[in-house]
Amino acid sequence: MKKKSFLPVKILVATLVFAFSFAGCDLDPMPTLTEEERQEVSQYAVGILMKYDSHHKNRLLSDKELEAELTRLKTLADNKVNAEVYARQSKALKEKEKEEKKQALENTPTVDNATGTGTTAPVYVEEFLGLDGVNIRYTGYEVHPDSYPEAGEGLYFSVPAATGKDLLILNFDLTNVSGETKDIDMMATNATFLISVNGGNTKFAEQSLLLNDLGTFKGTLASGQSESLVLIAQIDEVLSSDISSVGVSIQSESKIATTRLD
Repeated sequence: MKKKSFLPVKILVATLVFAFSFAGCDLDPMPTLTEEERQEVSQYAVGILMKYDSHHKNRLLSDKELEAELTRLKTLADNKVNAEVYARQSKALKEKEKEEKKQALENTPTVDNATGTGTTAPVYVEEFLGLDGVNIRYTGYEVHPDSYPEAGEGLYFSVPAATGKDLLILNFDLTNVSGETKDIDMMATNATFLISVNGGNTKFAEQSLLLNDLGTFKGTLASGQSESLVLIAQIDEVLSSDISSVGVSIQSESKIATTRLD
């Protein structure tokens, strides 16, 4: 006849005694387990942990294997916790950025290119940013259906139009009107540009690696020298053939204003 094992009974008794000892019941102290019984209890506990783990077959582990397995399980648990924390933080950050952009769009005034009217007095870009000795003047817009610059124009980078979109290109001339050489660093101003079409449809200007991007331009201009720069926005294809006015707003830190386009 197969000999019965009383280990499950010992484990159950030990567990109940341990639980009641914390509940304040008047019980005798938990019996002391032998080293062999302690090892069997540990093996049993690890076996439960590995019950749903296909990493191991059902077999007893040596002390060294047991220690390694416990370390592995702890690492897996820590990695899972870290991944969950990162996911929550990343989601919260994205929601915060989305809300900030939404508020910026809702609070952004627009300016009509034809009338020059807006909810605030329009200013030139250089006035708003406090750039001395330079002029930044709007010279017109163009629409590109595929990319900007067009293929074959010899520039290293280009901005592609998204599906169902055209690229609205606003052209500006930046001129050094001082009597000395000027170092210009638009990126250092932390300025953000928003582009509107027909008094609405406000979009953030594309951030690009183009050397002639107004928002990120950096260069040195001699006295009287000019650079042709652009702002780019993705607009619906159906809107491209029906543009009556465009507007630009500029934001830096907590300040925001409409931009003069004349």
